[in-house]
Amino acid sequence: MKENKCKGIHAVAPSFNHTYLSSITMQQMTKVIVKCMGVNMAYQIAVSSSDGINVDRSFGSAERFLIYEVAADGTYHLTEIRGVQAADHSGTAGHCASPTENNCGNGAGTGPAGGCGGAGEHNPKVALIEDCRCIICQKIGFQVQKQLEKRAIVSFDVDCEIETALQKITQYFERVDSHQSLRGIAKTR
Repeated sequence: MKENKCKGIHAVAPSFNHTYLSSITMQQMTKVIVKCMGVNMAYQIAVSSSDGINVDRSFGSAERFLIYEVAADGTYHLTEIRGVQAADHSGTAGHCASPTENNCGNGAGTGPAGGCGGAGEHNPKVALIEDCRCIICQKIGFQVQKQLEKRAIVSFDVDCEIETALQKITQYFERVDSHQSLRGIAKTR
């Protein structure tokens, strides 16, 4: 891991004053802040699991999300379990009142992809994890992926143990954050 060698804003702007601040762009200021704070800050990962061992739930069937905090040094630990509130979609456009209504969930439904239908203006599960950097689940639908993308949340569809997924994904983000090659991640333990 890189050592933070920033000497403060004066290292980038020796004659730091209000005139300087008003003359730089927001992008330039963001670069200064990131350089001084370091790019490997702590973040959270949401995991969809029924047993706390395996990634075994799709995003849509998740009853809870396990929230792991990843520290700047790459270590992670479970910090929270967020339960999903049962939502009543009856009367909501694009959603079924029950899984059997309109053949919901079996590919023969009335929606554009044969599911419950509708793009879903707002998915409460997405709002539940909006402070996370990514979600790890067994499967995830296209419309939910779009909602996550709008909130800059990365989604990973995997079928493995939570520990394996966390190791690979934290390694992925460490390499992305430090602008390293992603080659070999899939082959590592």
